[in-house]
Amino acid sequence: VCRCATYRDFQKRGGLLDLTEYVDQSMSVEEFIPMSREKMTIDGRIYGLSSCNTVAVMFYNKDIFDEAGLPYPPSDPKEAWTWAEFVDVARQLTIVQQGRTVQYGAYGFTTNWFWSDPLMVLSNNGQLLNEDYTELLLDSPEAKEALVKVRELQQEGVLPLATTLEQTGMSAAQ
Repeated sequence: VCRCATYRDFQKRGGLLDLTEYVDQSMSVEEFIPMSREKMTIDGRIYGLSSCNTVAVMFYNKDIFDEAGLPYPPSDPKEAWTWAEFVDVARQLTIVQQGRTVQYGAYGFTTNWFWSDPLMVLSNNGQLLNEDYTELLLDSPEAKEALVKVRELQQEGVLPLATTLEQTGMSAAQ
């Protein structure tokens, strides 16, 4: 088991077995989603197979939306909120009492989470790595802008800090 971000380095050092002949014999590479095939193929050879691919989903509490008099998030992807619309609703759902946030407008978009940071960067038209996977691109304007947006919402009290999640038992490490 190896994360996509590190497996190319393992391959360069000879630490991965070329799986191409095994894959060709027992399955079709076409069965895998294109991005997965691309990530696991180096110089036309297959060095890994995705064990799972997941998508981000948004869960929401209908009662909180009802109490705020706000419409629910669209269920049709073609009508999905823009980031600005999401932030607007999150701000409206945030409740601050005596200078303390007692209800966050959104949850889970914390910087330093391995799954949310990439999503934020990609959704802002940024990339995490260059085309040959040799350079991290988190200093690109798109990446910086995405991560700064999350940080600003944390400072505003709309999103919880990662430490807040840990204190409530909501850390992926727990």
